[in-house]
Amino acid sequence: MTDNRRLEGERDAAQVQELMQKVAQLEKALLAQSTRLDRAETAIKDAKQREDSLLSGPVFRTLNGLQTAARLLNRRLRSGYRTLAQRWHELGLRGPAKPVEAAQPLQPSYAEASLPPAEDLPWPVRVDRRLRMERPRTLAVGQSQIPSEPLITVILTARDSASHIRDTLQSILRQTYSRFELLVADDASRDGTCALINELVAADPRVRLIRLNRSRGVYWGWNAAISEARGEVVMLLSDGLRCLPTFLEVHLKALCKRGVVATVSYGEPALEGPRSAASESDLVRDPAPSALMLKRHVFDEIGYFDTVTALAGAEMRDRIQLAYGVGSLQAVTGPVCSAIPGTGDSALKISAEKAAHYVRSYQAWHTAVSDARSQPYVPFPVTNRSFSSHEDILVEGKRFLAEPVVAFMATFPKRQKHLARAVQSLLPQVDHLFIYMNDYEKVPDFLLNERITALPASRLEDLRDIGKFYHMSGVPTGYFFTVDDDIEYPDDYCDTLVRKIEDYDRKAIVGVHGVIFEHPLQRFFSPNRTTFRFQRALDVDAKVNLIGTGTMAFHSSTIAFEPGSLPKGMADIGVAIAAKANNVDMIAVTRPEKWLTPILVKGQDDQSLWEEFRENDDEHTEILKKHGDWRL
Repeated sequence: MTDNRRLEGERDAAQVQELMQKVAQLEKALLAQSTRLDRAETAIKDAKQREDSLLSGPVFRTLNGLQTAARLLNRRLRSGYRTLAQRWHELGLRGPAKPVEAAQPLQPSYAEASLPPAEDLPWPVRVDRRLRMERPRTLAVGQSQIPSEPLITVILTARDSASHIRDTLQSILRQTYSRFELLVADDASRDGTCALINELVAADPRVRLIRLNRSRGVYWGWNAAISEARGEVVMLLSDGLRCLPTFLEVHLKALCKRGVVATVSYGEPALEGPRSAASESDLVRDPAPSALMLKRHVFDEIGYFDTVTALAGAEMRDRIQLAYGVGSLQAVTGPVCSAIPGTGDSALKISAEKAAHYVRSYQAWHTAVSDARSQPYVPFPVTNRSFSSHEDILVEGKRFLAEPVVAFMATFPKRQKHLARAVQSLLPQVDHLFIYMNDYEKVPDFLLNERITALPASRLEDLRDIGKFYHMSGVPTGYFFTVDDDIEYPDDYCDTLVRKIEDYDRKAIVGVHGVIFEHPLQRFFSPNRTTFRFQRALDVDAKVNLIGTGTMAFHSSTIAFEPGSLPKGMADIGVAIAAKANNVDMIAVTRPEKWLTPILVKGQDDQSLWEEFRENDDEHTEILKKHGDWRL
């Protein structure tokens, strides 16, 4: 026994010694790794210091000085040409036609204007950065190519244009470049404009009409049509123009030059004289171009026109050049289009101070975002502004002034992998995201974000799907989205549904997944019901009985919900009943195939509420039958 114990002791001692050797080797490896990490951190700091030194050094100061001098010289040259053109107009004459010169460099809209400094304006210039209005700076000039013969979407906004709309449209339809579609956004005309447009819609399949329910100005109309454009190139036109047959061809030739993403032309004035007698230094006239052609990807990367009635064109031009470089915006000069006589002066009539305040504000915003190494982005519509603007310039005053986009979600631990992807797809689109964490003890690290309020339910009850509505009463106003933790949302999801909410004048609940019940109602999960699944395309908006709360949006003024008023596990039904009781329509919106996609995690098998209740829908059916006739 003594020998056995001795042998066991020797083996134990040998094992301990072996373990100690391995620990020593591990400590040595960790020390070496720590040394390498320290060296890497030092190298990164040195590189950052060298970068900062280079950017603030004499080379970049010299280049910036040369750029400023070049802009000043170009400003003076251009202002002289414009003064000469104004003299021709004052004499009632027209200058001799100039040859078309595509690809002329263009400076920012107000580079030539003498603006008062921000401190001299009666209203403060404020910048409050909203991350919804920013994107990572990843753009490169010439990054996105267009086909050799792209489809061009020509967009025209019309307002009470019956006297000349036929002339304008026919000049567009006679283009030498034939691969285009024509979208006309009617800005709530009060005359026969729509009837005349519909005649052309019936006669020519290239023409489509978009009717707006409220008059919100040229830029809103442009944005509305851009969101429905099918082309790789977009051409935006002012009302009251007559285009030469080579109009599209000339602009497209300029757009195809290397590094160019947009072209602009101001057209020829009507014979009766200039459009506006206002001097440029007064800044009372909106310098909107007659025509602006852009590659479609520009709107995806830097956004739309601002939600204002004037000067959005100036801001867009500066934003384009900030993102892609000064040479990315090219002027097309010469007789490519002209104003139709008798269409009047469409110049904006606002005070110089209000215009200057808007320009100074967006310039400050551009600078602040650029200094943070991000890219300014303008959603459509802008509902929670990053920079100040006078109420008179905003579309419908304060309607879109401070209306945040807020999303509400409920989740549970088995969906954590799904949750990360869903949040990643939503967070850039919202001002804030509220998450009710059923059965969670603590908040996962990936939800630690200033724009996320994640409430673990360790001290609260499991609310299941109605947890989406837990935080809603604490948000005073805004566009409310209820979302799911197992759906990946497209980049334009929130903006698209906000526009739909506005299309229905904030009087409807809109969504993607919709259901029309059978009539008369026999079973909730009846095979005779009509379901518009969120993965499938829908060509036209459809009024429905129920919207899935994972794809639902509405304005806070439309309807209010409390979690206690909704049946647990049946939030969709509770919302449908509340909407019916309050006479609020529910609309399944038009969308392409697979616009929304389910998140599938390999090896993850969790039962959805839909699957849970499909086997037995007695309770659902009973609740719905208590609320009368569901016929639409």
